[in-house]
Amino acid sequence: KFLAGIDLLHVPFRGTGPATTEVIAGNVQMAIDTISILLPHARDGRLRALGVSTPTRSPLVPEIPAIAETLPGFDASPFNYIAAPAGTAVGRLNAAFNRVLGDQAFRARMEALGEEPLGGTPDELAATIAVESARWREVIRAASIRAE
Repeated sequence: KFLAGIDLLHVPFRGTGPATTEVIAGNVQMAIDTISILLPHARDGRLRALGVSTPTRSPLVPEIPAIAETLPGFDASPFNYIAAPAGTAVGRLNAAFNRVLGDQAFRARMEALGEEPLGGTPDELAATIAVESARWREVIRAASIRAE
């Protein structure tokens, strides 16, 4: 909305399921959600995938264009991270997750869902969070977004 200079009405739903159902039913024009949620519906023809939010096309679904192809500079790359209580042995937990991410059966299952599993270190995650926080802070400021 901010970068494209278009006016969209946010329709709040109580989760992904109801939002996806309303788009499939034609009651809502579009949804922005994770690829693992929407891709099965696009593959079976109930939804049309308009774009991925990463800067380039995903190698897992190269037929879906990157939004940045139409809107240069667009990047809303999703990422998930693991959080644990203070005092957790972060190094051991990180090593265990990275081992799982190296398992080919796990990777194949994630890729079938359209997800690209990436590992890393706690320091790399901290750097990513710092960059993303600064970027989204600027979007929030420029768009005059306020918590309600």
